[in-house]
Amino acid sequence: MVQVRVNRYPATDSTTANDLGEKATYTVGKGGVNTSAMFRFNPGKQKIIFPETHPYFNNKEVVKKLSEQGKASDALINLKDFIKGDEPTNNEVKNILSKYAELSPDDFRQGLDKVGFAKSRSYLMQHSMAYKPSTNEWVRGSKISISTHTFTIKIDGKLDTFNAADELKGALGAIKKGEKLTFKQEYSVESLWHEILHAKTKTKPTNFTNVTRQEMETVNQFVARHTYGDFLKRLGGTAQHKDKILSDGLGYQRHVADFRKLLKDNGIDETKAVEALQPKLLSNYGTIGRETKKFINENKKKSED
Repeated sequence: MVQVRVNRYPATDSTTANDLGEKATYTVGKGGVNTSAMFRFNPGKQKIIFPETHPYFNNKEVVKKLSEQGKASDALINLKDFIKGDEPTNNEVKNILSKYAELSPDDFRQGLDKVGFAKSRSYLMQHSMAYKPSTNEWVRGSKISISTHTFTIKIDGKLDTFNAADELKGALGAIKKGEKLTFKQEYSVESLWHEILHAKTKTKPTNFTNVTRQEMETVNQFVARHTYGDFLKRLGGTAQHKDKILSDGLGYQRHVADFRKLLKDNGIDETKAVEALQPKLLSNYGTIGRETKKFINENKKKSED
């Protein structure tokens, strides 16, 4: 890196830079596999030299040595440093997320201002930001609200309950103790990641219709269900229920199911859909519906050819 004068070298537009980075690290190989996936990692944050997708991992001895070195460094933070008891208190959850935001500035485009708990019946978790109408710009950082209300739900056709705050605390406590997460605990982490994806997007304040909001939330939830495992790893945990969360996740359940069926009917691999749509989702909510239709139409034609 070389320090330069700002008046001689204007700052790069972040959206353009991110789009170029996504294109530069996506090469279609056999079966639609991204053969450039090995370049999609941050050695400084993940504390590894070679990601698992690197060709070195074809060598079993190298795999063994690197995996042994990487086990202790997968987590971004050590939950034992924040949780005194078996499960975290409300304040400890706030401290954990504040520290995570500090160490992952890319996940909160304007920082994390507040983490709160509310007995809301209208959401499991919610992300919000303040904006200035006169300039149509965000003026402060993100706020994450976690519901303490106990909802009645169905899991595997049976009545059950779900309390987002309790399940998230249970998930963090289980990670601290090195225990496997239950489906509901893991889903609470996925739900939090869904909100963090909202915090990541570079989208300016946008007026949604019911249709455009549904399109945006459906893609956001679809992407969150596919990518929450990396977030869980940074907290020190491991995804155990990804397939079930993909099929039976609570949020936007019917919309995601319909979207996955649409992809399947058109012969489109879900991983490829995530790789194509996530950059669009993080750059502009206003065009995600159009971009999704375009992606499906273009790939549908390819599969028919």
